[in-house]
Amino acid sequence: MKIVTTVVITLLLLCVSPWCAADRLYTIEVDGHSRSYIVHTPPNSSGALPTVVLLRPYIAGGSGFPGYTGLDALADAKGFAVAAPNTAFGSWGVWNSGGEGPQNIDDVGFLRAMIGALAAQGISDPTRIYLAGMSDGGFLAYRGACELSDLVAAIAVVAATETQLDYSDTPPQSTYSCDITHPVPVLHIHGLADTCVRFDGGVGTGLDPVQRQSVPDTIANWQSRDACAAGTTVTSGPGGLLCSASACAGGSAVQLCTIAGAGHIWPGASYFPLGVNAVCGGSGSSAIDASSAIWAFVSQYSLVNGVLNASP
Repeated sequence: MKIVTTVVITLLLLCVSPWCAADRLYTIEVDGHSRSYIVHTPPNSSGALPTVVLLRPYIAGGSGFPGYTGLDALADAKGFAVAAPNTAFGSWGVWNSGGEGPQNIDDVGFLRAMIGALAAQGISDPTRIYLAGMSDGGFLAYRGACELSDLVAAIAVVAATETQLDYSDTPPQSTYSCDITHPVPVLHIHGLADTCVRFDGGVGTGLDPVQRQSVPDTIANWQSRDACAAGTTVTSGPGGLLCSASACAGGSAVQLCTIAGAGHIWPGASYFPLGVNAVCGGSGSSAIDASSAIWAFVSQYSLVNGVLNASP
């Protein structure tokens, strides 16, 4: 890993929230590629902060996505940092999530190097690193939970599923292993009317109509990996919200929240892109504020010397 270069930039033309003006763009060389990521820290913050690594979907640039989700504003209120990496192609392109994406790009290695740099610079508290991602970014968050569990305390996923299997082979072949070093808490939020990443699996609509694993199978995989107890606690809310939670080893949890009628969305976002609705079905929803729910979930956990701690 070569020396990290820092560039302070004004992102007013690229962002959808006023907090972006103070964000910083960093570059780092990983495996012969120059990679970049944007870091948002609360005004007047000091010391190493809990950090949410926010993995963007294909259709959103790393600079604007934190503002769209509202995570940057929430970070200012709650006192955490948001790190938004770009793909190897910059502000567009897809991640290598295993069964999908450019197989010659080591995005897991990039995330490992980025997290290490954030800690070395004193930006991030290495005991409180969390992954959150939507769609293509959610695919990578699941892979990161498997391959970066020595660094990551918890993850949250929106409108995605696990892409460990390559369905172009018959039978499907595993593209990466999942040997976690500790139970990884998982929060998954999904619109039941999403046709791009279908809740029940199968071939979706949209830019990449390929076979994917169902969300229930993904949740079952993590319940097994995290040695969850039998049975779930189920709660419901307005707007078709239904959440089920499993208590798991080491104080961890696997929680699934679904929203009836919702499409391929970040629930509670400032607006709903109509173009996504046209391709992926369903509607926007404020049944749950995904950003607030994600922070409330992941912030319970820390990872100290490889041991998961629950610290509500």
